[in-house]
Amino acid sequence: MASELNKRIWVSVSWFLIIALFIWIKQIFLVVITVLSVMGVHEFYRMTENKGIYPFYYMGLSVAAFIPMSLYFGLELNRDWQLFLVIAGLIILFLLQIRREENDGATAGIAISIFGIFYISWTLTFLLRLRLLPEGVGLSAMTIVATKVCDILAYLVGSRFGSHPFMPKVSPKKTWEGFWAGLFGAVVSSEIFSFFIVSINAKDALILGILIGVFGQLGDISESLIKRDCQVKDSGKVFPGMGGILDVVDSLLFTSPIAYFYVTRMIGL
Repeated sequence: MASELNKRIWVSVSWFLIIALFIWIKQIFLVVITVLSVMGVHEFYRMTENKGIYPFYYMGLSVAAFIPMSLYFGLELNRDWQLFLVIAGLIILFLLQIRREENDGATAGIAISIFGIFYISWTLTFLLRLRLLPEGVGLSAMTIVATKVCDILAYLVGSRFGSHPFMPKVSPKKTWEGFWAGLFGAVVSSEIFSFFIVSINAKDALILGILIGVFGQLGDISESLIKRDCQVKDSGKVFPGMGGILDVVDSLLFTSPIAYFYVTRMIGL
């Protein structure tokens, strides 16, 4: 337990260092988000192959890289030509499937190809959307830090003091004690950041902390559901003691869009 805990702490500290080094420079942050998107989709596709589903690997990775790049360079999804690209991508998937020698599992292969891009690459780009807002450095850093503090406290308290299972059918080690600890950590982290972000007051920080604490743990559980279905322990072997890229960013896949929609729709940034 101590060895695994040390590894998790090391990985989490490394994450904070990455944030501190790269979040200040938009171009480097774009590269980080793009790499995470591509590697996350790669791990997801490899997991689904354990179920005998074979997505369109290279096209999926190409689109996963294209989405954050297009966002950064101002290519909005509501533009007619980009909507055309979405339809064109769907048509290309069907054409690629038609060229395959086997048509068994065609629906699953196409569906998984699209879902992987949406579930990982599209949701991760909301971190980049946050970074491009006014006070974007603070907003994106707050989202990442609050999410990871939630993860760490939920794991620490749940593994040491947890006795009431949260969702035993999906993730037996998750407990209510860990859930509340993670929620508390997210709220405290958000409140601390509110002292440095002019547009976020104490009330907004409280709401954001609750949203991040709840949806971050939901994101973690959702990835556990996928891994259990694919019969794998970890999404990859990138980080010692924690698994792959997807194991580390899973909670951010839900918290990033939630934080973005709150600050843009409710606060009006």
